[in-house]
Amino acid sequence: MADVLILIPARMASHRLPGKPLADIAGEPMIVHVMRRAQAAQLGPVVIATDSEAIAACVEKAGGRAVMTRADHASGSDRIFEALAAADPERRAGIIVNVQGDLPTIAPADIAAVIVPLALFTVYRAWTGKLVAHRSIARITLPLWLFVSFSGVVVFVMLYYSPG
Repeated sequence: MADVLILIPARMASHRLPGKPLADIAGEPMIVHVMRRAQAAQLGPVVIATDSEAIAACVEKAGGRAVMTRADHASGSDRIFEALAAADPERRAGIIVNVQGDLPTIAPADIAAVIVPLALFTVYRAWTGKLVAHRSIARITLPLWLFVSFSGVVVFVMLYYSPG
């Protein structure tokens, strides 16, 4: 199976709750809770994508890795795409898992389970040498998007292909 990279977008300028990633939950910032749960999934490296020096400093203080992004992104997916170049400059990761930065109670097992359909697809493709559509995959185009829901939480996964 391809290498997995978990990216977590986090920004301070939330419309509903400004500063949400640094909100204290049981003595730790929300983003640290999310990061630790993503790390506990044991899929691969976890990187926080942020436009805030305060979030980056908080993550690094907790032993994590953060990459800075522009502040003008329209969505977390746009922030993830920018951060990917800094987080994985050699393009080793074949599966990018985007875990939302405001899910401090997400179960690590749910994060890990989201790649199961991709793992099955990858194994089948490697075994047959054919690119086939799996019923869980929305479309076979580049980029290839997959939406999977576990325990009522939607986890977004992006599988990307790098020619060559």
